[in-house]
Amino acid sequence: MYDPLKTRTARLAVCLLLGIGLAACGGDDGTGPDENDQGEFTATVSGPISGTFSGYAWQSGTVVDAQSNEQGWVLFLGSEDNPGSVVYVVRLGSRPGTGSYSLVDFNQSSGDLQSGEFAGIATVSLPGGLTFAGSSTGGSLTITSSSEDRVKGSFNFQITGFNPTTQMEVTATVSGTFNAVSNPFTFPGF
Repeated sequence: MYDPLKTRTARLAVCLLLGIGLAACGGDDGTGPDENDQGEFTATVSGPISGTFSGYAWQSGTVVDAQSNEQGWVLFLGSEDNPGSVVYVVRLGSRPGTGSYSLVDFNQSSGDLQSGEFAGIATVSLPGGLTFAGSSTGGSLTITSSSEDRVKGSFNFQITGFNPTTQMEVTATVSGTFNAVSNPFTFPGF
């Protein structure tokens, strides 16, 4: 049976997201980047699931999986006005340079990206405490500026997931812009 947490992409995404969360809880010794600069993004979800949200934007920089020695990169967009609504794009490979990139159908890839591929995932908080979560079925990521400290650009991708309100699988479109700051972190054993 397929276990999504056994794929290298899933391990990478989970570790990066845990690291982002832990880094957000850390202190500041005054020698690093401005802790008040959390980046920014706006996103719109359209279709049977809809909403607009904004908040902070972080990019992981390039990290290396200790098991496979493969590089990975994550763009993490967390909502401040709609807690629980997040967008993230995962790449199996180093931080991307400027250009346009296609997002794969993450559902068809069995959750395992090939080197250089991108996938998107989004969660949207719904009324009544419910959450819709979906993964990319296609779309694009455009990087207009890419440096060690900051990545800027836009995204537009389709997600498919389970709508807890209707109890049906639905497809929605997620689009927006971001100005993501570097949020460096490390993971024991990764």
